[in-house]
Amino acid sequence: MIDSLHNIHTYPKAASQQKLESASHMTFIFPSTKPSQVAGYRLSESGRSGSSSQLSARQTWSMSFGDEFIHEFIKPKVSPIAAGNDTATSNSSNRNLVGIVSSAQGSTELVNCVVRVVDGTKGTLVYRAELGSGRCEDVRGIFIGDTANPEVQIQQRTFAVGFQPQYLATTFTKYGIALQDLIVATDKDQIISLPNRLLHTLGAAPQSAQGSSAAIPPSANVVQDEPRITISQIWQVSDVQGILSTSSQLESTSLVFAYGRDLFATTVEPSATFDLLSKDFGRSQLLATLAVLVAAVLMTKPLAQNREQQRQWFSS
Repeated sequence: MIDSLHNIHTYPKAASQQKLESASHMTFIFPSTKPSQVAGYRLSESGRSGSSSQLSARQTWSMSFGDEFIHEFIKPKVSPIAAGNDTATSNSSNRNLVGIVSSAQGSTELVNCVVRVVDGTKGTLVYRAELGSGRCEDVRGIFIGDTANPEVQIQQRTFAVGFQPQYLATTFTKYGIALQDLIVATDKDQIISLPNRLLHTLGAAPQSAQGSSAAIPPSANVVQDEPRITISQIWQVSDVQGILSTSSQLESTSLVFAYGRDLFATTVEPSATFDLLSKDFGRSQLLATLAVLVAAVLMTKPLAQNREQQRQWFSS
């Protein structure tokens, strides 16, 4: 808990405070006391009382948005559940990024929404885009990318969807090797999974032979909730309030759980089942080969021992 003076209170105190002290990378983003302004804070010690020290959040930067109204903060998500004794990895260069959705203050309902990506560690602007006239409350945002890539890369793509997104989430894997897919709860009471590779190709203008950007066919920029990407299949999942995703014991498999009025759970394979054997794999032939090898070893071991004894006898 963080109070109005930005002092940090933990429970249970000793164990939680020790974890916080070791998390030197942790950054907090708070609305500033001034309107239309945000500030970044880092952990620091504000004083000592006996043998225990009081942790506080120290301001490191601030950013003003003029007369704009801030609607939402978007932080990169990490896997909420540990798989065994390991947790899903997260990119250290991306976890301190924060997305900010804002708009010009006014009495009209339709305003120009602005999306910014800010480096929460240094307070620098990484990306800015205007979405045009609309309701900023309907803007959905999430960070998605290659967790194994240490570089911060932001790609701008524009494409249409045949549904209204209600909630967004990403998949997580045990070691972060597999690509992240985008999980979307739609207004049609369906849960779909948009592959990472598809997101990279949508809205990207193909290069012609002369090197210039060719015209993009309209069908290439439209995503429909078709069966091949609908992971809820025939089941309806209504009024989704959240989607949890975590890693499994297999790197290729991610667990997805959607909750709201209905509950839905399934598994997805963002980079295909590269660490699973196919259904037509010859398991019986493999077992037969292993059995023959074990029998051959058991049969030849006494012969090898007798030959070694004879060699030692004659050499002595």
